Amino acid sequence: KRVAEYLFYFYSQNSPLNISIARCFSFVGPGLPTDIHYAIGNFVKDAILKKPILIKGNGEPIRSYMYLGDMVYWILKILFEGQNGRDYNVGSEHEISILELAKLVQNLLNPTGEVIVEKNTNFSTGTPPNYFNVPDTQRSRNELGLEEHFNLKESILNYGKYIKETY
Repeated sequence: KRVAEYLFYFYSQNSPLNISIARCFSFVGPGLPTDIHYAIGNFVKDAILKKPILIKGNGEPIRSYMYLGDMVYWILKILFEGQNGRDYNVGSEHEISILELAKLVQNLLNPTGEVIVEKNTNFSTGTPPNYFNVPDTQRSRNELGLEEHFNLKESILNYGKYIKETY
């Protein structure tokens, strides 16, 4: 990805085209798959179907999720107003652990449901959690005036409604 970004940057400096790069992180909303490796998709589907939410790990990794509607707006803003040769992170800075996410989904969509942690190792392992998907969006916010319009709770409820209508 970094090589592709460099090539786009190099091309933008030697071309009449205005090229901006959108670095996309994790998202939630209608259309997100519910049967592959996207934890939030699996969690929402299981909650809607009144199944236990299964965490295939210890729940410690930290993620963040932006609503798909916000993502589309951000990408369009970057496309039309982004500075030539600049990269912009697209995602939420509001971090949450996988375990906290599972409990939030369960509380919002199936309050009597259950969260099962497959590899329960307490959060006191001494090693910092994995911050795989928490972007720094300061440039996107400062240069383009971008902000999130949907918080995680609203996003989960909207996605849950969509899943309920789909299943």
